[in-house]
Amino acid sequence: MELSESLENYLVVIYEAHLRNEIARIKDMTASLSVKHTSAIDAIKKLEDLGIVNYEKRGFVKLTQSGIEKAQKIYKNRMTTRDFFINILDINAFEADEFSCKMEHLKSDNLTRSMEMIKSFFEDNPDIKAKYRKYVENYKSKTIETRMCLDQVKPGEKVRVIEILGSEQIHKRLIIMGITTGIEVEVLKVAPLGDPIEIKIRDYSIAIRKSEAKEVLVIK
Repeated sequence: MELSESLENYLVVIYEAHLRNEIARIKDMTASLSVKHTSAIDAIKKLEDLGIVNYEKRGFVKLTQSGIEKAQKIYKNRMTTRDFFINILDINAFEADEFSCKMEHLKSDNLTRSMEMIKSFFEDNPDIKAKYRKYVENYKSKTIETRMCLDQVKPGEKVRVIEILGSEQIHKRLIIMGITTGIEVEVLKVAPLGDPIEIKIRDYSIAIRKSEAKEVLVIK
């Protein structure tokens, strides 16, 4: 039984309410997932047709036993991935949430198990973890002198994204465009007044506003 990323997101919200000994409501999902009421209703009906939830009066949604088992696995995998990104790879919490949702669809038990082993290895060897953290901090300090914002990059230059600043809204927009930590970006051209900026990511080009480019830290 495969679920889309969207349906999994609804299932996680319902399961989090279950963990708090609460009953999930449609209005909670619309607020948490920033979706319309009609979209939430449609999604819950799909989950109900799959036998994952029971949709009751006044917008209350309860997990079935099958739903609890499905949600537990998805939630565990997401939390394992999120924790690995934050505490091992030093990825910020917002991006960790985004990546963990998408990586759930890789459906790789081996990957999840590998991340758990690496995390466990560091926990069992605090001296090695301390050396790793020191290395990370030294690496970051070396990049401070050479880092810049994307709007400062000249046409024809290639850079690597090291951090995305700004609000959650900007984070979401940039991630949707494919601008994520570690990605290589080439500046193709800049408009006469500096806005917009045309960049190349992977094999496609997009235009980005100068105000958004200022929120993207890069290094050559």
